[in-house]
Amino acid sequence: RSQSIRKSAQDPEIVEKFGKCWLFMDRQDKADDNAEHLYRWMMHNAESGQKIYYALDRKSPDWDRLAREGFNLIPHRSRQFYLALFNAEWVLSSHYQHHVFDPMYIRDIFGIPDYKFAFLQHGIMTHDMSKWVLPKKIDLFVTSTCKEYESIVCGNYKSTEREVVLTGLPRHDELLKKRAKAKKEKIIMVCPTWREHLCKPHIHDLPEASESLEFAKSDYYQSWNAVTSSSELSSIAQEYGYKFIFLPHPYTSRLTSLFEYSDSFTCVRYSDIETIQDLLAKSAMLITDYSSVGMEAAFAGLPLIYYQFKETPAFFSSHTVVNGYFSYEKNGFGPVVTYLSELISCLSHDM
Repeated sequence: RSQSIRKSAQDPEIVEKFGKCWLFMDRQDKADDNAEHLYRWMMHNAESGQKIYYALDRKSPDWDRLAREGFNLIPHRSRQFYLALFNAEWVLSSHYQHHVFDPMYIRDIFGIPDYKFAFLQHGIMTHDMSKWVLPKKIDLFVTSTCKEYESIVCGNYKSTEREVVLTGLPRHDELLKKRAKAKKEKIIMVCPTWREHLCKPHIHDLPEASESLEFAKSDYYQSWNAVTSSSELSSIAQEYGYKFIFLPHPYTSRLTSLFEYSDSFTCVRYSDIETIQDLLAKSAMLITDYSSVGMEAAFAGLPLIYYQFKETPAFFSSHTVVNGYFSYEKNGFGPVVTYLSELISCLSHDM
């Protein structure tokens, strides 16, 4: 199939349509990230004649929204997608996953197509992700803070100032605009990240019974379930008129039915919302453990609490990342608590 597509990609009509195009992508099934925001900027500011396309699963809930806005959409993994990929000058994505922008692994194996890759990032890197980054070919690496930039250029990434740029994330401008205009509500977002040893990165598959059982026994589940089911937190929220929105990482969303929820908690999945920016813009506070959403909340001016309970195995010994330049105690944007009682005390004080 790859040979057939490669031959078709050289057809003059196809080259006319896709030659030297810029192909944007976020997740294959979800937009609402830096590629979407940069594409939108390009729509209104790009030099005349630059061909731009946005790839997305046709079944994505974001498809119709972006189509109404005038995005040049290409169904992910369609023939058009591969023809654009073979002719692309740049692929620009907030995620670096082979199955997203190289589903047939032909670039990984044969070095073709020869487009350049711009890593727009999904968030601000506070941890050392060099082991994950090193095998990947990145021609342009976007960063947002001086410390993040220095950690990549001077750290273990083997990247230089030729590839790494300090620009900020494309979605940040829009976040600030939305935050300034939004009507603030008494919403506390609870956004834990995932754990590699507990969650398989397949957000649509239902968990197997053995996976659910192992997850329910974990410190991660028991600690966060104690939060979502806490009658004390619920009473405090009701007293002051607040509500909690539990929005875990997409990889954990498959397991959210295992959690117990008090009357003050509502569980929301990323697939249920158009954009997380609308939630961040109107919320009053965010609670997380290590999620990069915390940096987004801080950028928008929300107070934060880091709930970093004791767990076995420890977060940095069992994840895709290791501890980096960022200290939550020294550099964080709110208190770091270890126990539920401390979390309740912080919330009681701040409400």
